[in-house]
Amino acid sequence: MSEKEIPVSHESGAFIAAEKKALREKFKKILGKTSKEEFHSQGENASSVLSSSGIWSEYRRVAIFLSTNLEINTKPIIKAALKDGKEIYTPKIKGNMLHFYRLRSLEDPVAFNSFGIGEPVQEEPLIPDTPLLIICPGLAFDKTGGRLGKGKAYYDKYIQYLEESGTSFFTLGLCMDFQIMENIPMSKYDKKMDAILTGSGFL
Repeated sequence: MSEKEIPVSHESGAFIAAEKKALREKFKKILGKTSKEEFHSQGENASSVLSSSGIWSEYRRVAIFLSTNLEINTKPIIKAALKDGKEIYTPKIKGNMLHFYRLRSLEDPVAFNSFGIGEPVQEEPLIPDTPLLIICPGLAFDKTGGRLGKGKAYYDKYIQYLEESGTSFFTLGLCMDFQIMENIPMSKYDKKMDAILTGSGFL
């Protein structure tokens, strides 16, 4: 995987960047006021919806983030996947790229990076040679699959890598109900999700 950067579009690039920055600040404030109980309950609901869906039965490999205290809880989905015998992979930042490594148990050791995100210590890498369900975090999503990340383009670059490698994959944005908006400003390099899942179900 090359560590090439995705350039910023010069076409209204400054305006889009400013809009995204304002939206990031808005949603960070909202998330900061959300209770732990709400993050957990929506995570449980999302897991129940996903594990009974056709998407779930279609994929044996699942790449999913380890949620922070300001994200919908992903532990219920991870537990369901492990129970169903799926292979779970979680992300780790190396340089300017994401890499995914096998998680065999929720008791597997993790280390926290400079962003406060848990990353796997054991490095059994994901080799993208079979269909993959990749569950992506975001500060906000819109109803067309648009995603607002934290500004580093890690997931955009990883999805581009999957596209270039010829891997069959399905991208699922996972978030709280209130993180859905009508429209997110997007550059031509931003990757849209195939579907969005919240505590209330699929969009």
